[in-house]
Amino acid sequence: SYHGLSITPRDVKLGVGWKSLSEYQLLPANLDFGKAAGRYIAHSKLLMPVWTAGCELPLLFPEMKVVSPRFVTHYFANAGNPEEGNLRNQAAAFLIGQSSGDPDRLRSFEPKFRHVIETGRANAVAVPESESQRVLATLKSIDRRWRRVLHAGGLVLMLPNRPEPSG
Repeated sequence: SYHGLSITPRDVKLGVGWKSLSEYQLLPANLDFGKAAGRYIAHSKLLMPVWTAGCELPLLFPEMKVVSPRFVTHYFANAGNPEEGNLRNQAAAFLIGQSSGDPDRLRSFEPKFRHVIETGRANAVAVPESESQRVLATLKSIDRRWRRVLHAGGLVLMLPNRPEPSG
């Protein structure tokens, strides 16, 4: 991958190519989401698909808890609780929706998603724009207070109410 990146032309919009020492080493869309959502999520327990800013946001907001980071199944298995890792991974998979390609599989993830929300493991959800209506409908069926708070970097942030942002 190093060799491939060394010959890739710089694309500022995608965040591909070499960066200067003063630039964040994060994808611009993820940074955009972090800047917009940070005041809402800095101290939250955020559920989001693992391929999104979920891996990068804790670098910007150390107090934030990411409910389903990459390798979540591995982390919990190492701690002796593989069921928790599987639960969180499947809840995050519910967020990606039809891009999984199998509607039956998507339906099988919904109870896991509901369980993560209902038990308070997550108090904030970030979802791709294309799946936001479906996920919001599910969240509202759990608790009518869930709302879209903002849209940035291709993601929609949802919270159970619209609190005043901190800071």
